[in-house]
Amino acid sequence: MEKLVSFLGVLALVPITGAGVVWMVHRMVAGDVGALQGLVGIGCLLSCLGLAAVSGSLVVTATVALVLLAVMVTLPFAEEKLAFADVDAVEVDRLERMQEALRERPDNAAAWLALAKGMHDFGLRGQAVAVADRVLSGMSTSYDPFSNRNQSDIFANEARLLARWKAELRPRDLAPVPCPRCGSANEPGSIACNQCQGPYVLDVVRLRTSRSRVLGRIVVSFGVVAVTLGSAALIGLSVPSPLNIFTLFGALVLAGGILAWLFRPQW
Repeated sequence: MEKLVSFLGVLALVPITGAGVVWMVHRMVAGDVGALQGLVGIGCLLSCLGLAAVSGSLVVTATVALVLLAVMVTLPFAEEKLAFADVDAVEVDRLERMQEALRERPDNAAAWLALAKGMHDFGLRGQAVAVADRVLSGMSTSYDPFSNRNQSDIFANEARLLARWKAELRPRDLAPVPCPRCGSANEPGSIACNQCQGPYVLDVVRLRTSRSRVLGRIVVSFGVVAVTLGSAALIGLSVPSPLNIFTLFGALVLAGGILAWLFRPQW
């Protein structure tokens, strides 16, 4: 009877697995997921289904069902992460426009400060503080006779923001940032690589916010959940109760810890 119920459960899991495979293939075709990452994700899904099919155990089938359902339930989370990546892409385009404005007018204080804010938002805090501090400290203190204001008055809000950034600055924020193109370390304060002269700030931000990187981490998280819980189910079959319950609980804790590490704040 148990084998019959398990077989029916496997049949019910086929369309769920198929939907996951179709979603993964769609993302691979769209270029959001690399070929290796996509194949690993598809392999994990099919492995889970195969595990349930060959085990003939109701416990294993139920565990695999939970894994596949968990994966499918998190697909909206994946789509949300991709939507955030699209928003970040718009901000990256804005940073690129700021750099273009500075190439045309290197003395454009507003563009420098807008660029510094973008750098800070994307985690380049040391670079942002150094750039904003240099711009604000170099402003003229002469008053305009018509407006009765100087440049420091005009950018008073930016000065207050800089003071807050400095208060929140951590020692690691001042570490040199390697250029993605040549690997050269760049001290805070520059926006072009000191070795290859490439726009290393933009390159770093693009790498951090690329859709393929975001979705790659999601695919890895799917694989972690599938492999961890599937392995726990197999181990649980070979150990007596209540050790099998502790095994499954430990697997859940381990999977949760790995997922928390994968999706920890990057900046």
